[in-house]
Amino acid sequence: SQLAKNSEFTYGVHSGFLDTLVKNNQASILGVEKTKVILRELDKAVMGSVRSLNNNLCLFRQGIAYSLPFIFNENNEICFLVYERTKTNPEGKLAKKLSLAPGGHIEGIDLDYHILLNGNKEPVASQSIDFTQTLKQNLLREVTEEVIFGNDEYEEGSEVLGNIACARSEPIGFVMDSEDNPNYVGNTHFGVIYAMPVGGADTGFTMKEIQKNGVSFCNKEELKFYVEVSCKDPEVPDDIALFEPWSEYIINKLDEIEAIIRENWMVGPDGKLLAIS
Repeated sequence: SQLAKNSEFTYGVHSGFLDTLVKNNQASILGVEKTKVILRELDKAVMGSVRSLNNNLCLFRQGIAYSLPFIFNENNEICFLVYERTKTNPEGKLAKKLSLAPGGHIEGIDLDYHILLNGNKEPVASQSIDFTQTLKQNLLREVTEEVIFGNDEYEEGSEVLGNIACARSEPIGFVMDSEDNPNYVGNTHFGVIYAMPVGGADTGFTMKEIQKNGVSFCNKEELKFYVEVSCKDPEVPDDIALFEPWSEYIINKLDEIEAIIRENWMVGPDGKLLAIS
């Protein structure tokens, strides 16, 4: 039998506590280490609920690992994955929107727990959720469910390159927004932004879900132009897809994001991705 819409259990962080650490209505690009410090603080406020109940009562903000898959092209430019949510996408208010980020809600299968030592000095799982590791599990599951990457070494159809990219990813900040409208989807969500290095210029991708269409890898100038010109034009035709709010916030911070990426990853002379942090 089919589950009722939004009947799954999901997890996030108490909104009041989150507000003391993360700025609203923007993407906060903090760097890897500072983001990890805040994620450890968020362990104190992790909550869970049926998704539809939380959407109605706003008990907490549901956490989403908001991945930013990127490549280095032949000119050593950083290019970010772009896909479009179709009209049939179940996220109604995000249908027909462009996005930079494959991802989704935390589910029970993603949960990871802090390890403590018992009386015999043996490691055992506690009842305290490790939010950092839970988000990394969420990232891996959602990305491998939604997108397949391929290059000269790993052809499309294999999940190997996606798994490698997830393992190499690092959190670099947060994104969150709100509106007075009680039905606004952003009011009950926040994203942890993960820079996800996929490879070099030979890398491609396809979206696995029929409600999502792959567009291309786009460089910073292309993304900024689209947001600053196309998305702000009041006469943009209805059939032109616009970026969802979180992706637009992130595009406005791409200079900061690129600086962090170049501090942590690069492509070697053979086109192979190298971690330098």
